[in-house]
Amino acid sequence: TMATKIRTLLIQTLIAFAVCMSKVKGSKVRLYLIRHGESEANKLGIFAGQHNSPLTDIGRKEAQSLGRTLLMRETTFWRLYSSDLSRAHETALQILKAANKDSLSSLHLEKRLRERSYGPRQGLSRKISVEDALKVWRQRNEEPPLWESDDDLWNRS
Repeated sequence: TMATKIRTLLIQTLIAFAVCMSKVKGSKVRLYLIRHGESEANKLGIFAGQHNSPLTDIGRKEAQSLGRTLLMRETTFWRLYSSDLSRAHETALQILKAANKDSLSSLHLEKRLRERSYGPRQGLSRKISVEDALKVWRQRNEEPPLWESDDDLWNRS
């Protein structure tokens, strides 16, 4: 259904999010959903899934730009949650740094916010078929990770 597709898309991109309160009295709490900056896996066309993939220079600049925008808007962070994967964690740190937030006590790493597992295709090119990916894992003499279904992803979150 469309609702399932939307739910899955939100969860897949929910790598880091911030709950922010404006400095204006009587304002409402705002929830910002922020996807991590460009990672090496993104740049190379690889399914990162639950593998760590560091940010590229562009990814760091994207996060810093967002942090400066939030600073200009005088956004006050109440809490910041991030996946524990390096690309999301580093994005959150870059945002906080650029927003001149000295205290990182509001940053909470959460394993449940990780991207979905892409099973045997995880860590490999987006162009590779599942069959070819399984061959790669067999050649490595390793067991491939399990594919995470929409239900698995939803129940984990």
